[in-house]
Amino acid sequence: MKYDTKQMIANMTSDQLKLQVWVTQILLFVVSIPLAFWLFTSWNEIQNLFAGKTIDIFIYGVPIAGMVVVVDAIMMNLLPTHLWDDGGINQKVFEAGSYVHFFLLCLSVAIVEEWLFRGVLQSNTNLLVASLLFALIHIRYIDKLFLLISVVGLSFLLGGIFLITSHLLVVIVTHFIIDFGLALLIRSGRVYYARS
Repeated sequence: MKYDTKQMIANMTSDQLKLQVWVTQILLFVVSIPLAFWLFTSWNEIQNLFAGKTIDIFIYGVPIAGMVVVVDAIMMNLLPTHLWDDGGINQKVFEAGSYVHFFLLCLSVAIVEEWLFRGVLQSNTNLLVASLLFALIHIRYIDKLFLLISVVGLSFLLGGIFLITSHLLVVIVTHFIIDFGLALLIRSGRVYYARS
């Protein structure tokens, strides 16, 4: 089965993989709308997702995101490729295209995923449920222990930031900086190409 997935990815273009990411984000957003209507009882509850202090973006979001990007980059350069390689998906997604497109793609992923998992799910259930569901949508990492631990850890980290700050924008910015920072590293070749 692993070979089939790798072969399928190898046969897809960068644009086809990017389209898959966009489609996934649209589907997650579509799922989030009825969930939000079902779980929130008033518009005031949604407004409360942004009740924290915006300065927390700079106190928590930016420094934590920066640390995650640096630690990930170090780990990817120290550990053998087979431990952290996702089958070439991220490399293929970010190997071609404009930086504006990468920016918009990473921004949409951060907004949609944090709205669904932190805003809708965590605020109506708990950190554990939201974090495990977040990890579940990253199922492609199930046979890569390092990646699985990373995504589960990142999910709990983002959830913890949301618990501390009570501000959805803080976790959106954090998630965006992590994704865009790693995309830039991949595009520059400082991670994947340097070890190929």
